[in-house]
Amino acid sequence: RSFLQLLGCPADFDLEEDVLDIIKLFSSALLVGEIQNDDEEIMLEVPLLSCHFRELLTSITNNLGSDDVWVDKDPNLLAFEALLRFSGGDTVCQNLDMVEPILRRHLSDGMSEESSIDHGVKMKMLGLIESAISGSSDQSKDIQPFAAKLIENVIVPNLAWRAGGVAAGVRKLALACLFSLLRRTGQYPDCLFQTAPRLLPVLRTNIDDSDSSARQLVCLCLAFIFKAIPGALGEDAVHQLYPSLIKCLDDNSDEVRIIVCGTLAAFLKASPSKSFQGTAIDVIVEQLLVHMDDPDKAIQKAVFDALLVTLSVDCGVVIKQTERAKLSHRSSKLCEELLSRAKECSQGHP
Repeated sequence: RSFLQLLGCPADFDLEEDVLDIIKLFSSALLVGEIQNDDEEIMLEVPLLSCHFRELLTSITNNLGSDDVWVDKDPNLLAFEALLRFSGGDTVCQNLDMVEPILRRHLSDGMSEESSIDHGVKMKMLGLIESAISGSSDQSKDIQPFAAKLIENVIVPNLAWRAGGVAAGVRKLALACLFSLLRRTGQYPDCLFQTAPRLLPVLRTNIDDSDSSARQLVCLCLAFIFKAIPGALGEDAVHQLYPSLIKCLDDNSDEVRIIVCGTLAAFLKASPSKSFQGTAIDVIVEQLLVHMDDPDKAIQKAVFDALLVTLSVDCGVVIKQTERAKLSHRSSKLCEELLSRAKECSQGHP
């Protein structure tokens, strides 16, 4: 426990490397293992702490009452941060039964004006869980039982839009947490079926974030969700979401424009074709064709790939609008290729 308090000291104390060296000696003496080193930095995983994670966490939280929360720079908060940072992602995820309630206590009220929890504490908590999830092994199944709780109680409340730079920072960290979590749990659709009704509306509001990297994360998260629930998205959700996704094609970041093409491709498979009939598919195809004439070949390719997916929704609309678009495009090559694919599809040869 003393080592944790020392590791939690501010960086200007310059204690971290010395403390890790001492822990390394203890680890070697106890045959627990050694801290791995590379040429530039000590790896942030200490076997000795991992072995005693549950006992150490219990000692840190012993004085935390049922309604208590930590304030910034609280010694116990600093020890908690050090324990999670230096135990490694797999160890943290294996002990989410103890960690998740602490995260929920500090994060479940989001950025509401009534929240009494320091914003710095919220950012610290979100950063810790994002690092733990992204640092866990791809094969880890320890996260899955807690994924829905983390989404509903830790992430979603902190995605709600609030004015100000601090709130924007919290939202971006929450998006990073969600992205890392979806990468690990996307193969478990039950979690996303359960959480999608709360997730999709709040992600839609974040698609207009002023930070382009946040917009990228939103599009990537939406793509993960759509891929996990093929054919299950309701018609109302389709009509609520498609205008926001189409708007991203005009984003001032080319990275966002390319990413949203993949999101649209997944979106078009997330609901039965009949959900898109009428205005939705007309507008989607029309706008994709506009952007297929972009001078950037990477954007052209991304848009073309999305348009191929629209063929399974309504070949007739694609053929009609592509015939019209090729007359105004700088090059008709991609339009001709799309028309060829569309005619094959309409003749029953996908």
